Amino acid sequence: MTAQIIPFIPQDAITLTHNQIRTSSLKVAEAFGKRHDNVVRSIQSIECSPEFNALNFEAVEYLDKKGEKRTLWEMTKDGFMFLVMGFTGKKAAQVKEAYIKAFNEMAEQIKAPSPNLKTKTALPNGLTLDQCDAIKALVKARAESCPKEKQGAAAIKCWSSIKSKFGCSYKEIPPEHFTEALSLVARIELEGEYIPRDELPPIDPAAALSIPGSSLPGLNLSEDIRKAISTKAFSLAQEAFELSVDHLTQRVAYEHGTSIKRGSASKEAVLATINAGALGYALTYGMHEELARIANQAANMRFMATQLEEKIRMPKTLGA
Repeated sequence: MTAQIIPFIPQDAITLTHNQIRTSSLKVAEAFGKRHDNVVRSIQSIECSPEFNALNFEAVEYLDKKGEKRTLWEMTKDGFMFLVMGFTGKKAAQVKEAYIKAFNEMAEQIKAPSPNLKTKTALPNGLTLDQCDAIKALVKARAESCPKEKQGAAAIKCWSSIKSKFGCSYKEIPPEHFTEALSLVARIELEGEYIPRDELPPIDPAAALSIPGSSLPGLNLSEDIRKAISTKAFSLAQEAFELSVDHLTQRVAYEHGTSIKRGSASKEAVLATINAGALGYALTYGMHEELARIANQAANMRFMATQLEEKIRMPKTLGA
């Protein structure tokens, strides 16, 4: 979904991405007649809190006209306003006004009922098609969080729990019980998911290393070695758990932070975001944060080097 074209700003300057109304550093640069790298530098040097930054700015890769990977920054209305506060002049004021108007028009479009929304129900007095899709997506996400060989049983358990709770198929659930149905699916304990450390069964590394078809021979490991492996494995599992908590918290803050602050967050939407998380994303999250920090440091160093080079080339003034 894109906003109507308004004079002074580029086409498709405002878009709806991940349920957030956004613009991009490329569009801002085009609208204000600035170089994109200068706009990016302004974003990276904004003095705001980490929470505000996480909620209102996101670095995104794109392909330029040469097919090379570049980075742009997407931003919310709040992020845009924070960025352009220092942009002055008559044209800048016109562009700001046009941008604000476009942001507001997009917000009105979202509020207005759309004929394309799935407001019809699957069955009389049952859930809407959108609500049915949400439950199916959550069941799918829960099942896929289990080992592949247990995913079928996990899905069956989710659907059976719904049937037992409401005495009908998910399509027949009254709309007022939609949130309760989502909560039920989110709470079901599934075999193969994370188990608290004190409930984990004893580990036998020797048996694991002698699986048929493995290139490793069966090893007769001592009790000390098995204990060391178990201790390290538990430590790694704890690290993965902590990374997952951090990653999911950041996802919720990024996708729903604004609506949570305003008290308008949809509980089912937040739960869907949480259950769409994956361990792979969590494990790469910390690495991504560190790489972003290094990239920012490198960009600042390049900027300082450029300034130093310009000063060196600058002719000395009289009397200097």
